[in-house]
Amino acid sequence: MALKEVYYFKRKIRRDRLKEHTPVEALVNEISESDDWAARYTTDLGGHINFFFFANALSIGLVQSYPDVILIDATYRTNRYNMPLVHFLGVTAVGTTFSLAFCFLSSENDLQYCAAVAAFKELVLGDAKVEVFLTDDDTNLKTALSQHFPEVPQLLCVWHVNKNVQTEASKLWRVNNVSEEENTANKEKRKEFMAKWEEASCELHSPAPHSIWLLH
Repeated sequence: MALKEVYYFKRKIRRDRLKEHTPVEALVNEISESDDWAARYTTDLGGHINFFFFANALSIGLVQSYPDVILIDATYRTNRYNMPLVHFLGVTAVGTTFSLAFCFLSSENDLQYCAAVAAFKELVLGDAKVEVFLTDDDTNLKTALSQHFPEVPQLLCVWHVNKNVQTEASKLWRVNNVSEEENTANKEKRKEFMAKWEEASCELHSPAPHSIWLLH
């Protein structure tokens, strides 16, 4: 089969799957009609999808065995609709992570995050008990978690801690239009500090890719 025919066949499959729907509408329809997924979505007054939470049954079963540590983070500008995608992950007993659920939001406000956390609690966790949430420092997400899980501590993952430390180190030993001698000295000080910081943080890491640090 020629490459042109392959492209044509792929376009035909895409058209057949989409029919009159947009890609996100087709995704919602397929997942909502499947027994292998738990899903919840809402639409705006114009009928457009403005919230879509979904989780696979295998992941839901897995988290019942490993509910202790839940990571939550959002990605941006990864789809044509510019809808933030919230990613929920779990951590196994040997420190590996696995995807639990995903949620498209129309915006990162309190209502949307509360809806996402509520859907996660009701459709995924059930009676499973979480010991700790690892997140970034998003205020709206932390507020939503506090409302639905008031007894569960929220910690900041070490990746975000390291980024914050790196930012502060760059401010303290900045390189600008001062003398070349001072710039060189600041570079060395920053390099030396970050090396010591990375060495210290490695000693504190857990086996999991996202280690945990208390929020202070």
